[in-house]
Amino acid sequence: MLIKGTVLYKTGKYNGAIDAFDGALESMSEKTSEEKLDTWIKSYGINYRYALKFKAFSLCKLGRYREALNALDEISAIYPEDPEIESHKNMLQTLENERLIRRTGSIQDQPPKHPGIWERRGKSSYKLGKYEEAVKEFDRCLESNPKDADILRNKGSALYMLGRYEEAIEAFNKSLELNPRDADAWNLKGSTLYMIGRPEEALRALDKALQRNPNIFEAWFNKGSILFELGKYKQALSAVENALRINAEDINALNLKTSILSRLKQDEK
Repeated sequence: MLIKGTVLYKTGKYNGAIDAFDGALESMSEKTSEEKLDTWIKSYGINYRYALKFKAFSLCKLGRYREALNALDEISAIYPEDPEIESHKNMLQTLENERLIRRTGSIQDQPPKHPGIWERRGKSSYKLGKYEEAVKEFDRCLESNPKDADILRNKGSALYMLGRYEEAIEAFNKSLELNPRDADAWNLKGSTLYMIGRPEEALRALDKALQRNPNIFEAWFNKGSILFELGKYKQALSAVENALRINAEDINALNLKTSILSRLKQDEK
């Protein structure tokens, strides 16, 4: 049932996913006493947490935020110090609070003089994968504060996720005009330039990101990938080794390093 629920969730069939996860949860033994809790967690804990988490995500996609929070509360009852779940709960609580405000009529399509609400909505939508909504909400925020570099960067990131790369670059450029020291914006701009086939410009942007923050894994990895594609294998190896310095277990970086070493060996022959 877990696999079925996951497939249904990923294909956007959220009601079916909820039913499947409920079925999975029912199939697990109920927790009885405190004495038996440790044994129960060892047997069912991981699957129980997974089913409840994705049930919550499915409920959230349907706008049923309170029910989603209840599902996450069940996880917290067993794993009270789970930072991922607490983060999801905070996001859902924000969405639920705003839903209640809209329902009571206190906010009627919040006017631009309250940009903070639109910023929170945009970030929440982004985390939920609702990138079209996030772009609209960031735009509402920018109506009253067009020189907010962080919001422009966040808008660019949402546009990137939508594949609207030229628009994303425009947003990153505006953000960097306001805050040229923002390493994250340079990194995102570099990734976007890479996606539209402008590798040399991408490398320059990634280098600017790394000058400001040499510990951005994605910037080193993307730099290594670009250099590899350009046939600059020694430079690519140096970049990917820096990426692995930050995350030594990343499978993509390890695979890239293997590919680079293979090409270097071929060149030696």
